[in-house]
Parts: sequence; C-alpha cells; structure tokens
Amino acid sequence: MALIDAMVIELQQEALRTARVLEEIGDRHLTWRPRAGARTVGQQALQVATLPAAIAQLVAVPTPAPAQAEPASAAALVPALTQSVSIAQQVLSGMDDAALLASWRLVYGQREVFSIPRGALLRSLMLDHWRQQRAELAFYLRSVGAGNGTAAFTGDVANPFAVAEPSGSIG
Repeated sequence: MALIDAMVIELQQEALRTARVLEEIGDRHLTWRPRAGARTVGQQALQVATLPAAIAQLVAVPTPAPAQAEPASAAALVPALTQSVSIAQQVLSGMDDAALLASWRLVYGQREVFSIPRGALLRSLMLDHWRQQRAELAFYLRSVGAGNGTAAFTGDVANPFAVAEPSGSIG
C-alpha cells in the first residue's frame, strides 16, 4: 500500500463524520456567532466543508488563502464538503511516496519561513486541523441548541464516545 492510500482512507472516514455535523445545521443558525469577532456558524461550517480541498491544493502547489466566505444556505454545506473531498482525493491521488516525503516550503520573498515533509503537513492541516475545526463547529451547534452534540461525530446518542463506523461514501 502506498503511503497516500492510508491518508485517502482516513480522509473518507473523516468526511462521513463531518457530513453528520454539517447536516445538523439549519439556515436560521448560519449567522450566529459565539462572541463579537468570532466566525459565524456559516463561516465555520463552510471552512470545515472546504478545508480538505484547500489544504490538499495548498500542499500540492502553494496558493494564497481564500477570503472567508459565507454559504448561501445550510443546504449548500454538504455538497461543498462532497466537492472538497473529491478535489482533495484527486490531488492526493497524484502524489506518490516520494512526493509525500519531499519537503514543502513556506517562503516569504526569498526567505524560507519553514520546511516540512509534505505528508506531515497534509496530516497536520488537512486531517488534524480539520478535526479541530469540526469540533469547534459542533460547539457552535450545541451553543445554539442545534444538532445532538458529540453524537454527530459518532452517530451514537447513547454512547457519544463510541467509534463511528463509516456508513456511506463522500467524494
């Protein structure tokens, strides 16, 4: 198995958990924010939905970060996730072990800010950061009384700490 294959499988599993959280969002919740200056539920949800593609594309070829967008409706979130995961899978499928082990460099002008193996950056930003952003979104949802809290991660209301079994396919 190539190194990238395990990451794609993990991406697919996380996409299923993420879809469950996004499905809990209603249009009436999109503009709520926990405090002044914080992102709205809609901004946070759209970031969670589009993060896989953005990070996969960033790691493949560095590009500027997009502006913070607002979703048109809650119904647009899961399709945005599906598109994002599909793009991420397409980008990742073009990477072999050598590409994952090669250094990815962040430069500012002629100065290297940092360097990290591409696979480590993908794991850190695309998967670990994605999980953290999804957890923040779940907190937002609990704060507005939407969704079912941690059960959105696992699908198990009786045992919110149960490990979720993927039930479908995204991407």
